[in-house]
Amino acid sequence: MIVTQQEKLFFTEEGFLVIEPLLTKEEVQFYSEIYNDFLNNKFDVAELRSDLSGANDQSTELITQIMLPSKVYPNLLNQPMHKKASEIAKFLMGDDMVLDFDMLINKPPNSNKRNPLASRCGLLD
Repeated sequence: MIVTQQEKLFFTEEGFLVIEPLLTKEEVQFYSEIYNDFLNNKFDVAELRSDLSGANDQSTELITQIMLPSKVYPNLLNQPMHKKASEIAKFLMGDDMVLDFDMLINKPPNSNKRNPLASRCGLLD
């Protein structure tokens, strides 16, 4: 079990839970490679890709968003991040929890753009 009963209680009372580390270095390496393939156009995601930065100059993406990478590369659903997240969600909120959406967001360092999603949610970039 990734999450303890005590952590579940914390989640229920506080509405959030930090889990570190969720992935091993080897697992992170897999995601780094496959997500770089997405970012470098090795997958056709033109219809699922956008720039979240709101910049007027759209010649360079400053904050790349790719919606539904698991629809383009279904093997992602069998990888640790998706499996662990599903297990955690079911433990915290019930067995009826299912994945219905995933997203890749890439914000390179020094982009000098705020992530509008984080800003709307009151999170730090």
